[in-house]
Amino acid sequence: MGLEVPLQQLLHDAIVFIPKLVGAIIVFLVALFVAGRSGRAARRALERRTDRAELASMFEHIVHWGVIVAGALSALSMVNFDVTSFVAGLGITGVVVGLALQDIARNFVAGVILLLRRPYCTGEAVSIAGIDGAVVDMNTRDTTIRRWDGEQAIVPNSTIFTSVITNYSRATLRQRTVRLEVNRLQPLERTIATIREAVTAVEGVAAEPGPSVRAEGLGDNGMILALRFWVDTTVRGLLDVHSDAVLAANAAIVREGIDVPYPTRTVRLQGAPSGGEG
Repeated sequence: MGLEVPLQQLLHDAIVFIPKLVGAIIVFLVALFVAGRSGRAARRALERRTDRAELASMFEHIVHWGVIVAGALSALSMVNFDVTSFVAGLGITGVVVGLALQDIARNFVAGVILLLRRPYCTGEAVSIAGIDGAVVDMNTRDTTIRRWDGEQAIVPNSTIFTSVITNYSRATLRQRTVRLEVNRLQPLERTIATIREAVTAVEGVAAEPGPSVRAEGLGDNGMILALRFWVDTTVRGLLDVHSDAVLAANAAIVREGIDVPYPTRTVRLQGAPSGGEG
């Protein structure tokens, strides 16, 4: 008789709890199913409004895990779990964990802001925190940049957020400067006109503003001329146009017989050897 009442109470509690447990499991499984579909739907909806794949991916993860957390809390409440105390405990734990992982939190916040502001995208040529290269990948923690020499650099977003960002890909016109030294005793007006006309004909050199050639100073052996021109990067690559412009200027100098001075050195011998030999 002593165990009959507790066993009956245990059986009664089990009969009452099992349907709640089954319902909670069903709710959680439904939440998992809905989370996957809602995350993908949110991503597709955002992709139709913007081409920012990184932002769409972040939004998909937020929706996905938001639905899972909401389903888990709903399932726990169905089995008489004290959700309020649990959430309060999570808040305190979150503060402690946040203090311990403040660098990760700082990178995450900086990553979200960078994804929203979009100062650069995957594939663009940039200079960030002294690193020059092309952006390979970006997420809420860091950005991967492939240097021009092929090496990869992973830069934390918190460092990027406080650094100067130069995006070369979004500058359709970029200026280049080439310095030449010519004989200052010849007609420099003809030399300047010849070089300017040769560079203007190069494909990719912008017509407006056009190339300019100006005297910059006196060198050791002649007059220093500064050739400046703008490259339209939507037509051709920057380095290709730069190379062709230098070759065109050199070809014009050779064709027109423009005198280019060569370094000269004067050697003075002091004294003479004494004696019969030498």
